[in-house]
Amino acid sequence: MRKVFIILLLLLSAVSFAQDNNTPVSFTLGDRDRLMRNEQKIENVRTEINSLRTEMNVRFESLEQKMDIKFESQQKQINMIITLLFFLLGGMMSLIGFVIYDRRTAINPIKRNQEKLEDILVEYSKEDKKLREILKNAGIL
Repeated sequence: MRKVFIILLLLLSAVSFAQDNNTPVSFTLGDRDRLMRNEQKIENVRTEINSLRTEMNVRFESLEQKMDIKFESQQKQINMIITLLFFLLGGMMSLIGFVIYDRRTAINPIKRNQEKLEDILVEYSKEDKKLREILKNAGIL
């Protein structure tokens, strides 16, 4: 029984609080003025945000232009460095080619003289048996 009484008491108190909350709140002129001031402040904040947004866009565009100019100058420098590298590599390759060509042209007269000397020694070895043995041992005959 006691439990039932406590539950009824709680329900009655909840109903009375619910009725108190449904009563209309009077809206005074001070409340209206406060609401108008808040709306004005909100509008001021919106205009400030919009002006900040436009300032940020202008700054970002100027930064973007500066970055584009720097990127283009760096790209030009990189292209110039690559051109110089190709020029140096081409010079080194031509120098290697010239060294090989010069070596061959320098060796050709020496080869001709060596062949003449071998021919002379072979002819002379026909008459001299000792020289013929030496040339056979050397692998010339």
